[in-house]
Amino acid sequence: MSIAYLDSLRNNIRRRTETDYIMPLRFPFIPLILNLITVPLIYILTPYIYYKLIVAPTAPLPFIIPPQVSVAIICASINNLLVLLGAIICYITNIHVLYKWINPLVSLVAIIFAIINFYVLYKWIKRRNEHFKRQLMVYRDIMSLLREISRERGIDISAQIALVNREISEAEIKETKKNAVLWAILVLLSGNWISPILPPICMVILYVYPVLPPIGIVNLYIYHFLTKDFFVHERREDRIVTRIQEALGILGTRFAYRRYYEIPHRNTILYAILTIITLGIFSLYWVYVITKDPNEHFLEQRRWEDAVVSAIEQLTLP
Repeated sequence: MSIAYLDSLRNNIRRRTETDYIMPLRFPFIPLILNLITVPLIYILTPYIYYKLIVAPTAPLPFIIPPQVSVAIICASINNLLVLLGAIICYITNIHVLYKWINPLVSLVAIIFAIINFYVLYKWIKRRNEHFKRQLMVYRDIMSLLREISRERGIDISAQIALVNREISEAEIKETKKNAVLWAILVLLSGNWISPILPPICMVILYVYPVLPPIGIVNLYIYHFLTKDFFVHERREDRIVTRIQEALGILGTRFAYRRYYEIPHRNTILYAILTIITLGIFSLYWVYVITKDPNEHFLEQRRWEDAVVSAIEQLTLP
């Protein structure tokens, strides 16, 4: 029976390559980087193309950008919210026809950003769900093995097993699945879909929303539970690993493990306030840690999972 439980444990540990997705740290920032590059380029190139094709096809291109277009470029470079100001400037300075060209181009770029943003949010939440689910399966396999080994050897580790089972029951209640697709769609519907970095307080998508979308409640909540859940999960994991170490020590083998990277406690209320008052600038850091903390957690988990399997194999294999 111990061999069957050990095979199940090995199988669930092998699944970590599928569930514990380590996201490149630069990936969530791609929409922002592209936005800062492509939108200004659209504002720069469109006036020249319009001038050459419509206004004066045979005339040489002007060597300077009209002042009003320069202001529009600066506005677009700062933030998409200011695209509105750029459009107004184009209109009142008698080149409003340019906006008929600029708008579809910016819309196309925004759709591309939306797709990337959707994928980032989806992967953030999906890896949370899959990791938590796999981890519970690993815990149950370990407990089944320890219970079987203790019964065969006539050694009492019921106290350690009871404490771990209590932690597992608590995890089953609190580490519930979040619908990754639903939350990503809610972000799109709330208007914050060009980048997961900048909250809607900084963004107005004129060609989708005629009025200001909701302040970034959806994004901020997603950031909150992704930050909090992994912190709580890791503290619970530390308590469980400690009990497993105690049980294995009683059974006669040594399981040594020390965590090198520990997810710090992050005040998500403070982070949300800083995100709002800095008009999204602080969220650059928040997105970074939302990506980095789980990455480090997954790497740490690989270390102790491999160590505990090795320790259990010493007790079960001839």
